[in-house]
Amino acid sequence: MLQRRLDRVARWHRHTAVAAVVLMILHRWVIGSSVVPKPSALGLGLGSVALAGLLALTVWALAPSLRAARWSR
Repeated sequence: MLQRRLDRVARWHRHTAVAAVVLMILHRWVIGSSVVPKPSALGLGLGSVALAGLLALTVWALAPSLRAARWSR
C-alpha cells in the first residue's frame, strides 16, 4: 500500500516538473519580448547555467518514460 502511494507521488512529481518547465519556456517566450537596457555578463551566464540545469532535470524526469518507450527484444 505504501509503495503504491509513493509511486503515485513520484509520478505526479514528475508530471508537475515537466509542466513547470513547459510553463517557464512559455513565460520566457511571452515575457521575453521586452529588451533589457544593459544585460550583465554575470546575469547571462547564470541564466545559461540555470537553463542547462533545468533541461538536465527535465530529461532525468522523462527518463523512465523514455526507457519504457524503447523497443523490447
